[in-house]
Amino acid sequence: MTTTNQSPLLATMLNMTAFHREHEKFYAVSPREQAVVLQRHSRTLLALADQWTATSPADRPMAGRSEGAPDLNAPAALQLEGVLFMELLDRVDFTPASLRADLADSAVSARRLYAAAEMIDHAADLFSDFAGLVHDNEPRWRVFRARLREVAAAIDE
Repeated sequence: MTTTNQSPLLATMLNMTAFHREHEKFYAVSPREQAVVLQRHSRTLLALADQWTATSPADRPMAGRSEGAPDLNAPAALQLEGVLFMELLDRVDFTPASLRADLADSAVSARRLYAAAEMIDHAADLFSDFAGLVHDNEPRWRVFRARLREVAAAIDE
């Protein structure tokens, strides 16, 4: 609604109520999508941490360098993110050998995964809460725009 009687401020406010309301529809959904991704990462870490706290380090030599490590792998982590520990990973710090040494000693790796998963879960909750708050604004934008239109119509009369 534009007329010659509208002030620039009123025209700007009407524009803002239209476009910012549409823009917020994106933010009412996008953070929830991010929350789901974060939850998937967290579930992967939790599955690995659960596996590592319930298993004993493998003490048999692996048949081959491409063999999966049954003491370190968790089926859920494989399904959710494709995390697969193999004997082949002996060139990085996160090797099966170092993880097994940790499991046999203090099991700090599992505790670190639990802590990381808790932080990621909290971030996912915040994303979801944010999306809910933005979604709750939609009726306010609609009411505000309707009132501005009433003001604009009254000025045009």
